[in-house]
Amino acid sequence: MTDLEVCNWALAKLGEAPLESLDDVNHVHALRCKALLQPLHQSLLRQYEWSFATVTEQLSPLQQEEAGNWTYPLPRLCLRVVKPQNLNRRGMTLYSSTKEALSVTYIKEVKISDCDSLYCELLACKLAFELCVRIREAEGLKSSLSRDFEDAWDKAVLASSKEYPGEQEYYD
Repeated sequence: MTDLEVCNWALAKLGEAPLESLDDVNHVHALRCKALLQPLHQSLLRQYEWSFATVTEQLSPLQQEEAGNWTYPLPRLCLRVVKPQNLNRRGMTLYSSTKEALSVTYIKEVKISDCDSLYCELLACKLAFELCVRIREAEGLKSSLSRDFEDAWDKAVLASSKEYPGEQEYYD
């Protein structure tokens, strides 16, 4: 799905006409969609371990600091480190006392066009809710959009968790 398609899906939920372009500086909905879409996308990506955005890489140490810790630069598109959780992180750098290659699982910033369709539905629902606050003052519509978002969240998370089961947990 393209950025424009997600925005038009959100606008359809509000009963608004579709946009022909997000670059139309004379159209208030285009400006609002363009301003909100990427921040909402990044926020939603960070909230869950989406199977389409979860990546594991081996990082090599860059240098050793005076305190003895080794620095590991995170990939530029890293939004959130999933594993390991016990390392110190400052900005886009991890710190470890060991010099070995470090296996890091993280949430990668991916283009909307590379996202799962259920995630795109979730993003459209979130965008519609945020636009509703600015476009309309209808409380009933806001409540309906909130329910749509919760339903879309449940579907997207369920689908992603089945595709990416993660590590098995064993219980005594």
